[in-house]
Amino acid sequence: MIRNFVCACSLFPLAATAGGFDEHLLMTPHPGRAEAVDWVSQGREAFLEKDALLAERAFEMALDHDPLLAAAWINLCATRVHLGMGHRALFACQMALWLLPNDRDLATNMRLAARLSRKEAVPAPDGDHGKKAGLEYALTRDASNISGWVELADLARAEGRLALALVFEERALESGADRSALVCRVQRDLQNFGLLRRALEILELEQEGGAEIGACRANIASLRERIEALRSASIDLAKTVALEAGLREPEEVDGVVRLAEVVLTQAGGARGGGDVAERLREILGVGTQTVESGAWGRLTFPPQWVRLRPEESEEWPLLVMRRFPGDTQILIFSWPSDSTAERESPEETIARLLADRDAVFVEPWAACESARSDRFCLKGIVDLDQGAEGRAKSTWRLMASLSETKKERDTPHFALAVATVIGDSGCGDPCRAMVEAEVEEIFAEAKWRMTPPSASAEVLRAWRWPVPSAWQARREHREDSDPWRTFVTEGGVSIDLPPGVVAALPTTGFGDGHCSADTVLWFRGRWIGRDGEALALGNADWAGTMSLLPGGAEQGMSEAGLAQWTMPSDPVARQTHRVDLSAPLETLAGAKRGVVARFGGGEFSGTWLAMRLDLSGDLVEIRLPILENADSSSWLWIPMTVRHTDAPPPPVLVDLSERFAVRFRSNEDRDNPADPREGHLSAGEISLDVPKGFRVSLNPDSRNGFPIRMRDDQGTVLKLERLRRRSQESAEDVKRRVRKTVDLPIDGKWHKSGRGRRGVVWHARFASGDGAAVEWLFLLVAEGSDSRPIYTLHLSGGRSADALWMRSMVRVLGGSLRFRR
Repeated sequence: MIRNFVCACSLFPLAATAGGFDEHLLMTPHPGRAEAVDWVSQGREAFLEKDALLAERAFEMALDHDPLLAAAWINLCATRVHLGMGHRALFACQMALWLLPNDRDLATNMRLAARLSRKEAVPAPDGDHGKKAGLEYALTRDASNISGWVELADLARAEGRLALALVFEERALESGADRSALVCRVQRDLQNFGLLRRALEILELEQEGGAEIGACRANIASLRERIEALRSASIDLAKTVALEAGLREPEEVDGVVRLAEVVLTQAGGARGGGDVAERLREILGVGTQTVESGAWGRLTFPPQWVRLRPEESEEWPLLVMRRFPGDTQILIFSWPSDSTAERESPEETIARLLADRDAVFVEPWAACESARSDRFCLKGIVDLDQGAEGRAKSTWRLMASLSETKKERDTPHFALAVATVIGDSGCGDPCRAMVEAEVEEIFAEAKWRMTPPSASAEVLRAWRWPVPSAWQARREHREDSDPWRTFVTEGGVSIDLPPGVVAALPTTGFGDGHCSADTVLWFRGRWIGRDGEALALGNADWAGTMSLLPGGAEQGMSEAGLAQWTMPSDPVARQTHRVDLSAPLETLAGAKRGVVARFGGGEFSGTWLAMRLDLSGDLVEIRLPILENADSSSWLWIPMTVRHTDAPPPPVLVDLSERFAVRFRSNEDRDNPADPREGHLSAGEISLDVPKGFRVSLNPDSRNGFPIRMRDDQGTVLKLERLRRRSQESAEDVKRRVRKTVDLPIDGKWHKSGRGRRGVVWHARFASGDGAAVEWLFLLVAEGSDSRPIYTLHLSGGRSADALWMRSMVRVLGGSLRFRR
């Protein structure tokens, strides 16, 4: 069996050159890397289509562009084994082993090639092809054969394969060849290949040698002139591309300068710089920057940032930018210039304008790091309510132009408020630190305009605060208490994912390297499983995806399709075994067929679990890079939740009745727009109807699951709490006690909502003076009994200020909350 045919086409670690030049003769990355990777992909497709001869040609073309790409040599070896070319396969394997000396699977292929070569005759030395085969045969038996490597380099050079000739010259140098005998040939190849700086370095370093070396060193002046002619264009291009690639270190930028010079050389000079810059982006795999400007100034954003288009309202931020996957965002507000703001401190103004987000100032104001002499800037931390997902700390920068007078300098009039919310993209502290550094760089290069806003005729009542689309609270997410969340993709397919998973819909310009054209959902996260084990999906370099694959289910679910199953983002990973999921999928999800496969041995250090589902003819593939506890039942429950958006959801993985006397029964008529109920909740001795759109979560640290929280996607939170009733405490005493749990003053009086099972339900509205913050409290009190607890239902955030919606909630909650017995 041929092993390790499917190989990663990334930058492999290179073998050290014992006794050779200080580094490989070919710099990496060099202009051939992108084409080489493309040729390897074409060769793999040809091999899978059973055209091994075409595959061999494609892998040889890859080596013409980049002979330091180990994947090309490995695949060439495997293809030649398949073709029965033992001698030539063994040579390709040995070249791959030179680049990857510790690859075990490669050693397996070498044994297969050696077994074939023992059955082959010695190649005849007739013609160039025979001579090449003979030299390769001799070098597989004696890799220290200096003349063999030199002759092989001459043959490659005669065929115009300059990159390959350089590699063979380096092998000769490693074998002990005289350095001075190689210098002229090597520098000429480097020069012709476009690596002018490398050719110049070799000539300048070679101080000794005969007349031939002296003649070569005469080229130093002309090489310097050619390099200087390209340098200005190279630097401009390098700055642009280095910024896009996120390169900041001088060595990295210098590498891009060299690369730009190579591409310019091959393009025929400094003309066509735009095409060359695009070529560099392709080679380095980078995107493009986004520049946003307005009356507030100008900001430059790296790739993966997109703008959330503003609404037509005075309260909406001047700019909202989100970073993929959507849990980090930057907002710019115009600071109010009315008389109220002039009398307030910055903390008071922010608290007033974000009252519906319960803004709490948590860190003293300090001068911004990048202060300027003509600008006043303060930086502080504000804790904000993010709705259903909890609270977040936001970093604020308040900016103003400095005045000439000392009085105004001491009390600056702010012009802009810039707020930032940082998410961890589902991978924890490593990603958080990376995003924080990226945001600081954006602000370090910002161009602000301190144009004061026009005075408003009336006081600005509130700032609109859009919650980041994929943001989650920075806390321990627990599967036994937090509900799974449903995500609807653009392909009309829904999937449920565990708590703690950050997910995003890839769109144009909003994604990462894991998202291909067929990806419909990206996700990554950490949580505590139902059995208390730590579960981790992906890391800073890897993420899970769901794709709708072309070709339909018939092709993908066939035996041939499953046998050729690979991981596109980790092609070295191999399928170890697979299990049929058709029976549980048919029962729970309505899918026709399904299979799960385990992959390992790739670049990802954990385990890949991949699922393919036949969803009424659509082929859905889910790829999960698992770092911890790959045997958890949570992973296998994910494909059970995949369904068309109009299909009913499957049962929940964590049954609330398993641990607590709490049950939630979904409403069978949830799709009826006239029915405002999501389902019915029974919790011990009480029950109530759950409003549409709310998800139920319990407290795992209590004996009975209380307090029970229900959240919706609008940020509304319902908290159901159980309180002990005091002896001889009347209903009025209960009302006075529980109203103290709400910070806002009561707006009006208590109203009776319903009665049932010897209990009375009351409700009251609480609101701030300006009406910006509104909360509701429902109260269930037993009649004629002090032994029964008091139950409170506290509704806050989200839509609690929507009078029409709340009218419906009073009917649903007040009319259904009751004692069951």
